[in-house]
Amino acid sequence: IGFIGSICSTKAKQVTIYEANPKLIPIINHNCKLNGKNFSVYNYAVVNNSDKRQIKFYIGEHFWNASIVKTNGFKETIVPTISMNEIVSNLNPSFLIIDVEGYEVELLKKYSFPNSIKKILIEFHPKKVSENEIKDLKDNIIENNFKLVAKNLESELFKRD
Repeated sequence: IGFIGSICSTKAKQVTIYEANPKLIPIINHNCKLNGKNFSVYNYAVVNNSDKRQIKFYIGEHFWNASIVKTNGFKETIVPTISMNEIVSNLNPSFLIIDVEGYEVELLKKYSFPNSIKKILIEFHPKKVSENEIKDLKDNIIENNFKLVAKNLESELFKRD
């Protein structure tokens, strides 16, 4: 937990992490310090551009079991939200890494990626969303002048010049 942020911070000028699961924030911060890294970690669920300032979030027994989708046996908690547009306009990122457990389709539906974004690494979740929804999302990324340059299991890296 926090490993990807640590790896990114070896090359990036700035790394900002948004994590919806409040239980993971202290662990990410601890691992950041253990690795001698410096990045910002915020407890927000990143959402599309809705007006909701908080949402219900569901946490399972294991750290990887969490979702904004109500799931039997998961505990409900309320987490603050931040919109994708707010993040992009405030930070002007060049690289997005997205792993939102099936919410990627809703988060990026018909999203117009600003020119500052040159790379997107995204994990798709075909067990949680349909293949057609994933195809539509990939088509939208490609329509924003990105090219698929690498793929490993359910994660894909897109780049543009």
